[in-house]
Amino acid sequence: MSIQLSHITKSFGGQDILSDVSFTVSDGEKVALLGKNGSGKSTILKIVAGEETQDRGTISFQPKGMNVGYLPQFISDNDFDALSSGQKTKKVLNEILRTKPDILLLDEPTNHLDWEGLVWLERVVKQFRGPVLLISHDRYFLDNTVDKVLELDDGTIKVYGGNYSAYKELKRVEQDASLRAYKQQQKDIRKIEKEIVAKREKEQKNNKNIKPKKDNDKFAAFFFGDRSAKKFGKDVQSLSKRLEHITVIEKPNVDGTLRALFKPHVESSQNVVFVKHVSHSFGKKKILDDISFLIQKNQRVAVIGNNGSGKTTMIKLLLGELTPDEGDIAFGNTVHIGYLSQEHRELSIDNRSVLDELVSEKVDKTEAYKLLHRFLISTEKIYQPVKFLSSGEKSKLLLAKIMTKGANFIILDEPTNHLDINSREAIEESLVNYEGTLLVVSHDRYFLDRIGIDRMFFLNDGKIIEK
Repeated sequence: MSIQLSHITKSFGGQDILSDVSFTVSDGEKVALLGKNGSGKSTILKIVAGEETQDRGTISFQPKGMNVGYLPQFISDNDFDALSSGQKTKKVLNEILRTKPDILLLDEPTNHLDWEGLVWLERVVKQFRGPVLLISHDRYFLDNTVDKVLELDDGTIKVYGGNYSAYKELKRVEQDASLRAYKQQQKDIRKIEKEIVAKREKEQKNNKNIKPKKDNDKFAAFFFGDRSAKKFGKDVQSLSKRLEHITVIEKPNVDGTLRALFKPHVESSQNVVFVKHVSHSFGKKKILDDISFLIQKNQRVAVIGNNGSGKTTMIKLLLGELTPDEGDIAFGNTVHIGYLSQEHRELSIDNRSVLDELVSEKVDKTEAYKLLHRFLISTEKIYQPVKFLSSGEKSKLLLAKIMTKGANFIILDEPTNHLDINSREAIEESLVNYEGTLLVVSHDRYFLDRIGIDRMFFLNDGKIIEK
């Protein structure tokens, strides 16, 4: 069994989204489709599933008439209104599997799944015998499930063998080679340009020195001078043609680090927050039951647990948005909190532009522009109202605001939701170099490993277990 796409092109509003896309997914292969948000990944899955039609190109299935199981990114039948997003994903995928599909197409199946849900999904993908083509930004999941990566960039596909880590290493080698080639070409160009300048200067100097000999033979002097000038002229022309025929290598995009931009304004006390015998209920349901813990300066703590286990409730108690039914919460001296919520409530809802939102934190406009660019927010988006940003872009803007405030205790609630891999890595880079205390709620295992978590709180049945 296999799927083959040949020279697929697709346009929306006169703009090419896919341009001459060709690839094959063979029997038993588990293939990831990677690319920036909006690059056309979901469009490819919809075309393969028959929900969109390509403008040009062909799709062939071997053998014909195979049963295609397709899980879309956004699930909407009304029967599932009472379920969470993660529960909807599991229910729909289980229904698809019951139809015994020959091929699986999965569009962001890891979104909204809790810890147990991700483990379940890994098992489903590994055990499926036919071809699987999936989109996911969960790099840990990709490392554990896929054996080939298709990178979609600027409408075209590039194929890499191996899982996500293998792909990342191959990309690093490519980028290093591109940078070396760029530097060598720039060196060669400068050398040719210097030769041209030197020959022209020599020609001018030679013309000034042309004088008749003692026998006053002016014709001979200018004859030989003219021959010399023509020779220099040919040399210059030859060098100029060499420059014209060089296909200039574009400078590779090498991002700078965020290390210098993310520092607490003041240090916190050694004990950052102390939670003592805290309980909280909603109605008759006890969400947190007699939990206690101490977080100290510079520790990096992750809070994990299944959906509904009380992770966000615990954060709201720490922030003072909820009051515990029992117990106490105390913060150390000079603790300044920066908070990134899932709902992005900390951002303006009026017509303030993205740039002005950051400048409102008393940041110089030039520095604000650089910071937003470093977080991969495009130039055209920087001048648009905040309300028009996607969820992922709002997360990046909020983290940029937290940076500028100089918080020494940062609380992040699912910070990588809705972010593509490049954006996740930009945020990771900033947090790796952060010099304060972190408390992170996340199911992104790769992200947690990358930012150096040193304590893990697992919430279950209202209790906290430290792993």
